[in-house]
Amino acid sequence: MNSLKDPDFEHTGPGRPAGHLLRQRWQPVYASEELEAGRAVPLKILHEELTLYRGEDGVAHIVAPQPGLRRRRRQPGRSGQPGPAA
Repeated sequence: MNSLKDPDFEHTGPGRPAGHLLRQRWQPVYASEELEAGRAVPLKILHEELTLYRGEDGVAHIVAPQPGLRRRRRQPGRSGQPGPAA
């Protein structure tokens, strides 16, 4: 068996051995000095779509999309549910 051809070590997605190993350590993904406050940066790291942003407090944050909101365009002020503002 050639370990370089073993798919378990070529793929870094969730649930794969290489993905599990890499998720145990910090990964450099963006230069902090280039991240402006108020600007969201979409990233794809280890087969996961994430969003990087710097909050008003100056701290950098990285978040994963919530399952119900994935790949959906959001419109401010419209939830689809009637309410006081509808």
